[in-house]
Amino acid sequence: MKVGVVRDDRYLGHDPGPYHPESPQRLRAIHGALDRACLPVLQVIEPREAQVEELCWNHSQRYVEEVLATAGRGPVQLDPDTAAGPGSALAARLAVGGLFQAVEAVAKGEVGSAFALVRPPG
Repeated sequence: MKVGVVRDDRYLGHDPGPYHPESPQRLRAIHGALDRACLPVLQVIEPREAQVEELCWNHSQRYVEEVLATAGRGPVQLDPDTAAGPGSALAARLAVGGLFQAVEAVAKGEVGSAFALVRPPG
């Protein structure tokens, strides 16, 4: 059975700045390794944007609004460890939506398991 992989270049849009350890380069390296391996067992799962209501299942409405307000702006320091860039809000919505798509694909038996290559992490 295939392994689902949530993968989308829009995750690279989350750029917390040049000195932050969580860099888009991490995901570029993983994409490159997967492309070189050319594994026929992998099936790409397309992410969707999570709805605001879904984001509030794990975060406060205030925090969700704060993160979404960073769209097109940046860098914005949300706390000492968390920074957002112009593409971070979209990437975050896609990260959550991608996880939901992966769970759904496994639950429906479309893939045997799934791994989500999403950014921002968390």
